[in-house]
Amino acid sequence: MTVKAWSQWKTRHIDAVAIGLCVLIAVPFSFPRINPLMRPHDYGAQQVAQLGVLRSNVQAADKAIAAQKARLAELRADLARQTVPLQSARTVNRRLAELTDLAAGAGLEVSEIVPAAAVAGSRFDTVPIRIRGAGSYPTCAAFLCKLTRAFPDTSVDSFELSGEPAKPHALAGFRVQLAWYAAPSAPAQQAGPAQ
Repeated sequence: MTVKAWSQWKTRHIDAVAIGLCVLIAVPFSFPRINPLMRPHDYGAQQVAQLGVLRSNVQAADKAIAAQKARLAELRADLARQTVPLQSARTVNRRLAELTDLAAGAGLEVSEIVPAAAVAGSRFDTVPIRIRGAGSYPTCAAFLCKLTRAFPDTSVDSFELSGEPAKPHALAGFRVQLAWYAAPSAPAQQAGPAQ
């Protein structure tokens, strides 16, 4: 528009155009998504409620963590009280005799009981012991139950039970591989210089 065209407009026309432009610019800001002042008042209440839920979740998690820490302390104390005194691996013959007596007392027929060389470890030595023999399933199960009670320092690495289907009343053959945890062997003392 030229200056001549503007001069022909009257003041009220210019005012109307200015008001129209102001309305066009102000309309988008009247929507709640654009103008936070136009949002409902319950939006703040929703945020406060969500914060309350999150705080209660944090408190519940803190209580659960405290309970688990207390339980862990109880288990560690219980473990410290239940230490199993380990015997020396040099007493292997006595251990073999005790295992043979336990198996015979459970009703098993032991045909072989053989220890292997001790495997040294940092906290204990492990002595593998293989037992072979014959017995029924109930006597083998009874032997394993008695074994864990009588010798808490011995674990069962493997257990095999095999029978003959043609002879259902015959005793089944069993093989047990045990791990006896013994006291660590003393480190070898180095000989001093000859004097």
